[in-house]
Amino acid sequence: MSGVFINISTTTIATTDFTGNAYLATIPIGAQLLGAAACLVPLGRLAQSRGRRSVYIGAALMAAAGSAVLVAGAVRRQFGLLVLGALMQGPSFAVANGFRFVAAEFFTGER
Repeated sequence: MSGVFINISTTTIATTDFTGNAYLATIPIGAQLLGAAACLVPLGRLAQSRGRRSVYIGAALMAAAGSAVLVAGAVRRQFGLLVLGALMQGPSFAVANGFRFVAAEFFTGER
């Protein structure tokens, strides 16, 4: 999941470098958040019907694929691939934000 958070700092720098336009620097992060928001309800329903594990594995695989697209975008210096890769990492970002609730289920309160 840390690759998702590395995206925040690296895509802004890469976008500014590739396009020469600082105003476009936050577009990949916006795409990541859009991907996260778009999949919250479907992933929640999928977790209820098939279990959380399948959602976590699927989100991790999507994040890995998104990371590969981001690397390809960086190597080719293509802004569109940066946006697509960030969008693909959105579901993983959404799932990672829910890990704290799963961890709370295992907390017994005893020390």
